[in-house]
Amino acid sequence: MEHSEWHGQKILQAAPEAFIDVDIEADGVAGYGSILSIGAISPFGREFYCELKPTGDKWLDENKKFSEQHGLSHERLLAEGKDPLVAIREFAEWTEDVVVAEQKTNAVFCGFNASFDFPFIDLYMKEAGVVNPYGVAGFCTKSLAMALVSKHKTYWDWGR
Repeated sequence: MEHSEWHGQKILQAAPEAFIDVDIEADGVAGYGSILSIGAISPFGREFYCELKPTGDKWLDENKKFSEQHGLSHERLLAEGKDPLVAIREFAEWTEDVVVAEQKTNAVFCGFNASFDFPFIDLYMKEAGVVNPYGVAGFCTKSLAMALVSKHKTYWDWGR
């Protein structure tokens, strides 16, 4: 890889904050559905992944179908998934470990689309009695990418 392709990673590594890329898969929306998986990676290559037991019998059919097409079936996760409260505590601890190990001031939740992923993570942390190490908001990489590549045109339909 050319140096220029790693330029963004070097900037994130040098930042005072730990910019952590987080992605969840869910069968609904926050408050109506379940997180089925959490994946995250730091700019230093530290990774987190787990699959969770669904928390109930509420979901949105379209979201559930998407999740099942990607190997996250409700039935399998009921049998094999991690307890959601344990998983979210482990995720918070992993995040704090990254902040400490990399000597950063705090964690920044980065997501594509942060407005979908962050509320789930925040809600689960509240339900587990965990202080959210990401604070009160996520950084939307979709918005950043749109600003960088759109040249004053909007492409908000990405990901639909």
